[in-house]
Amino acid sequence: MNYFYPLFSCFNRFTTTIMRSFKEFLNDIVRKPPLLFPLVALFHVLWLLWTIWDDRKEPMDIAWLQVVWLAVFVFLWIEISDLRKWAAIAYFIFTLLDVSLALAAKTNIAYFFYPCNLVGFDVLFSVLILIFYRRLTK
Repeated sequence: MNYFYPLFSCFNRFTTTIMRSFKEFLNDIVRKPPLLFPLVALFHVLWLLWTIWDDRKEPMDIAWLQVVWLAVFVFLWIEISDLRKWAAIAYFIFTLLDVSLALAAKTNIAYFFYPCNLVGFDVLFSVLILIFYRRLTK
């Protein structure tokens, strides 16, 4: 007798009703939002890959903090491309945090160690989100 069947059957029902396949997810990201959203997502992914490639020989120190920071922005923008409002709000919050850290570090000698160099682009992309915020659904 399988004692774990109710647990797995519940999980199976959850995954089939809530989760969608990767192909459907990519299809939704490309077809649902305005054309600029997938292009910005591609920009974020390429910038993240370039940063990983650039930091590949660096020791695991503060330089890799930029990779983590950019990975958060990539994840949020992919969710924005899926028209998620919570991701847009989180992107605004991370952009505000990014701008405040950049301004605080710029007045200090720590600007050299500041992890993210996409501050201007993040602000521009936040304006893009504001323009299309009403189209975000979830």
